[in-house]
Amino acid sequence: MEFRSKWLAVAALLITAPAGLFGQSNPYARPPAWNPDPRARRALREQAVAYAGIEARSFVETQGDAAAWAVLSCSQPVAQMLVEFHSSGRLDLLPRPCALLMAIARPNHGDDVAVWAMEHAGELTDPDHFEAFCADPLSYALELRQLSVDAAALKERRAFGPLGAIAGWVSKDWRSVAFWTGCTAVIGLVVWRRKRRRAMQQIGV
Repeated sequence: MEFRSKWLAVAALLITAPAGLFGQSNPYARPPAWNPDPRARRALREQAVAYAGIEARSFVETQGDAAAWAVLSCSQPVAQMLVEFHSSGRLDLLPRPCALLMAIARPNHGDDVAVWAMEHAGELTDPDHFEAFCADPLSYALELRQLSVDAAALKERRAFGPLGAIAGWVSKDWRSVAFWTGCTAVIGLVVWRRKRRRAMQQIGV
């Protein structure tokens, strides 16, 4: 009976233990799905604090659920680095801190995106660099794209307003533009010839 009671106690502990306990070394841990229930949100924040340490309390309460998701998406050492990044005030220098935290919390982003962002925080204070990074953070973290180049292109498109977006699409996918332009021209020619034929028939030519 005593043996059974001990095992029941262990089972209860495993069930109630924070999920992060089993993913402390996993840099791509996925936090719980969004649940709007206030109790679920409070539990999420408490889980993040238990995972990253008591110093994370200010972080998750100031930045909210996004901070908790970001913490639980990283390995424990990187989560603690993220807490220190917030405590130093460097996170608040970014245009939209919450957007960065949500980028870190994306599936399979975790450590790679968090570490890169903290190491390049100076670049990310620029709005264009920040927006370009948040659009595809993992590609920049893995050095598949150059942030400075994409930020310059974004800035140029903004300078031209709506036409800039069209120009950016044309330069990026000119083959598709050429194809659809050709299709439009052919359709226009067919329509024009039919209208001309009908007009000629009406006048008896």
